[in-house]
Amino acid sequence: MNMNNRAAWALACGLFAGLAQAGGAPHSTRPVALQTPVAFAADSAVRDIVRQQCDLEKTLEADLFEALRAHGRPVDPVASAETGRVLQVSIERVEGLGGGAWTGPKFLSVKATLLVDGKFVHNRMALAHSTGFPLNTTCHALSKDSSDISQQIAKWLDDVDGADANSVPAPAPAPAASGAGS
Repeated sequence: MNMNNRAAWALACGLFAGLAQAGGAPHSTRPVALQTPVAFAADSAVRDIVRQQCDLEKTLEADLFEALRAHGRPVDPVASAETGRVLQVSIERVEGLGGGAWTGPKFLSVKATLLVDGKFVHNRMALAHSTGFPLNTTCHALSKDSSDISQQIAKWLDDVDGADANSVPAPAPAPAASGAGS
């Protein structure tokens, strides 16, 4: 292998390693609890047929656990947001008529709120839409949207944790010890 090939090989390996690290490892693996059950917001706009047939609450909850764990984050269910780091998620809006792709696009809008000891820290609205394959059902299209939103929320939490880690002030220097003969 001549010198030009070695340099090109080293450059390629370095670029690949950088890309792999940027896309793979999360900023943080700080644990979070997911408040369960995930539910529709009180004022959510959702057709009754979608509520009854698609079981979006359970689908989104399962997708969130999977996405958060895939990002290397320890996550457990919790019933209350009063203590610890808790992620609250509510389904805000769902658009989708029955009939799958034949009845137009489908979308899902979700609000995620991060609380620490019951106090607001950050929140985010996430939206995903799909048109679906003509033979897929409305519920299948919304299930895909749920998976996409779960990935968005997991990435958002990585970004929040990365920003929090970068904004932590440096510890104050320790006071100088006074000598015995001063």
